[in-house]
Amino acid sequence: MTRAAGIAGAFVVALALAPISAEAQQIDQFPIPTSGSGAWGIAAGSDGALWFVEYVGNKIGRITTAGVITEYAIPTSGSAPVGIAAGPDGALWFTELNSAKIGRITTAGVITEYAIPSINSATRDIIAGPDGALWFTEQRNKIGRITTDGQITEYAAPGTPMDLTVGPDGALWFTELNGNSIGRLMPPLPVPGVPGEPNCVGKSMSFLAKQDGGIAAAAADLKFASVADLANAVKSFCGR
Repeated sequence: MTRAAGIAGAFVVALALAPISAEAQQIDQFPIPTSGSGAWGIAAGSDGALWFVEYVGNKIGRITTAGVITEYAIPTSGSAPVGIAAGPDGALWFTELNSAKIGRITTAGVITEYAIPSINSATRDIIAGPDGALWFTEQRNKIGRITTDGQITEYAAPGTPMDLTVGPDGALWFTELNGNSIGRLMPPLPVPGVPGEPNCVGKSMSFLAKQDGGIAAAAADLKFASVADLANAVKSFCGR
C-alpha cells in the first residue's frame, strides 16, 4: 500500500469515528392538527404508534412513525391531561390534572374515565407498575394505584409527589417537589403472609415459589432484578 493510500485510509477512519456536530443532526417535526394543543406526555403504544396527551387541546393524540396524526377528544371538558403510559392490557392510561380522573384509551380510540376518590387530586405522572396495575402521583400528597378494571386505591405520600418510576427493587420511587426528598413505596405483594406474624416471610416466599414454579420465576414475574430483591421486598412487607 502506498503512503498516499495509507493517509487517505486513515483520514476516512478518522471521519467515521469523529463525533457529529449538533448542527448536522436532523430533527423532523410533525405539526399537530389542533393549534396550541400543549402536547405533554408521550408513550409507545402496543399498536406500534406513539400516543401523547394535549394539555390545552384536551385530547389524546396518536402518531405513526410515518408522522400521521389522529386526535381523540377527552369526554371531560378542560381535563388537562398530563401523563400517559402503556398499560399491561394493551391500552394507554393517562392522568387528568384538573378533573380528578384517570383515563384509559384503547388503540381503537375508545376512552373510559375513572373518578379518583380524592377530589382536586391534581394527578400528574402515571406508569405501569410491577404488579400489573397502573400507579400515578397526586400533587395533593398521595400516590394512587388503579387496576386495569378501574379499581383505585390511594396511599398518603408527603412532599407533593410529581414523577415516579419502578426501581430494580420492585418499589415505586418518586420525586417530592416540596419535600426536598425522594420517596419510595413498596407495592402490596400478592402473598398470604400477615405482616407482624412470625411466619410471614417464610409463608409468603413459599407461596410465591409455588405460584410461579420457583422463586426465581416469581422474582422475574414480579419484575424484581433478583431473588434477593424479592426477598427484601417480602421482608419489608412483613415488617422485618
